Amino acid sequence: FKLKNKATYLYVKYAVDEESVFAIDDVTLATGSGGAEIDLGGSDEPDPTPGDVIYNETCGTVDVSAKPLISDYTGWAKTGSGAGEVSYTGEGKMSIRTTGKPSAGYNGASGANKVFFGTTGPVFYINKITIGTAQDLQLTFGAAYSKYNETDKTYDNEFKPEKFHLSLSADGTNWKTVEYTYAQADQYWVFAT
Repeated sequence: FKLKNKATYLYVKYAVDEESVFAIDDVTLATGSGGAEIDLGGSDEPDPTPGDVIYNETCGTVDVSAKPLISDYTGWAKTGSGAGEVSYTGEGKMSIRTTGKPSAGYNGASGANKVFFGTTGPVFYINKITIGTAQDLQLTFGAAYSKYNETDKTYDNEFKPEKFHLSLSADGTNWKTVEYTYAQADQYWVFAT
C-alpha cells in the first residue's frame, strides 16, 4: 500500500467477528513498491527506496504454557529500524499461545508462539511503529482459523477473511480499514499481504 501523506508512526489494529478461532504470527512491515493508496492524514513528503524491514514480530520463544495475556507477556521479539517505540495492547481475552498448529508454510514462519484472539471482543493493537518518511509500505502476516465442530468431531481450518479485519492509523485514534490479500501457506496457515 502507499500512504497518501507522510506519517511519523503507523498503528496496526486486528479485530475479529468470531471469538477463539483466529491466530496471527510473524507480522512484518517493510518499505514496499506502491499499491492501494491509503489516506491516514499527514503531509506530503518523498519516501525512501523500497525494501527495508521497518518492523518484525515473531512473538518470541519464551514458554507460554500459561497462555499470558498481551498485557502480561514479556517475551516479544520485535526487531527492525522502526520497532524501538512499539508496544502492544489488546481488548478482550488476547493471549500468546503455543496451542494449535505452529505457523508454517511461508518464508519467515517462526513456529510455535502466536497471538490468539480469545473471547469478549478480542482486538489486537500494534502501537507506534516508527515509519519516518516511508510512504510505500508492505505489511505481511501469517494467520490461521481453527474451529472445532462438536457434532462431527472435526476442525474447520478454512481462513475467513470476512471475519478478520485489518485497520491502520497514523495516531492510534482514527482508524482506516484496509483490504489485504492472502494465499494458503500450508494446511492451516495463510500468508497475508
